[in-house]
Amino acid sequence: MANPSASLSSAARIEFFDDAGTPWAVALQGRGVVSSLELTVPPLGSTTIATEQAGTLASGSSRVTADGVIAGIIRFTIAAIGTAGVGASQPLSAFLVPVRKTGVTNTGIAIRNTESKAVVLNLTLRNNQGEVVTNGTRIISNFSGGAHLAQFIDQLFQTASTTDFEGTLVVQVTGGKVAAIALELGNSAGSLTTLPVIELSD
Repeated sequence: MANPSASLSSAARIEFFDDAGTPWAVALQGRGVVSSLELTVPPLGSTTIATEQAGTLASGSSRVTADGVIAGIIRFTIAAIGTAGVGASQPLSAFLVPVRKTGVTNTGIAIRNTESKAVVLNLTLRNNQGEVVTNGTRIISNFSGGAHLAQFIDQLFQTASTTDFEGTLVVQVTGGKVAAIALELGNSAGSLTTLPVIELSD
């Protein structure tokens, strides 16, 4: 996290949540096991928070609140493959992500409900001509407040044909907004890439 103010410190709070939106204790390097952390970033200063690189793989989300302007990124690192960074994700009610699954390369998306109430997610997988793929629709009717979902496209659409696939994933939200990030992952060095999350224009 970085503080762009030239004169004011920024007091920030980081909270960690599991996929159900429940506070989640996370092991942080040099900071112990915590579900939340408060810190102060000095003017034009920065700070880094890192998880311990041990234990089984788990998914969840984090929320940062601050009393001033603050910027930040999240870095994902996979040994022998590489590192990718994503910036802040803005809550949206409808968006599109370019996706593909070719050979060992696959696209994953993470979605977090930023509302305190449940929303409905309508997911549509489309080919590169913009056409809906057979079995490429899915509705998540009770995506609870604070909930988090992280899956690859072949996990989201298990009965759709995603072999050698290239197209888009369209997400439309009823009842609120969600935040999302997307990554493309292979199994060789340099094959970890951040993908854009694009707000739908109409």
